Amino acid sequence: MVTKNGILLVDFANRRMREGLDRVLAMREAARERFRPIIMTTMAMIAGMLPLALVLDRALPAARSLGRW
Repeated sequence: MVTKNGILLVDFANRRMREGLDRVLAMREAARERFRPIIMTTMAMIAGMLPLALVLDRALPAARSLGRW
């Protein structure tokens, strides 16, 4: 996930540099534009994985698939 977010930031900054912005301004703009979507994606991933990570019942197949028991 971190790699994907980094690639998105660099790609966005590269596009801005091709449009004429200098490197620092392009990266700042990329960070400002992409911050919210990156945070939203990360929070959705955490929310989706949390129930699996916190499962407490040994009988659930989801827990066994995670290798907890």
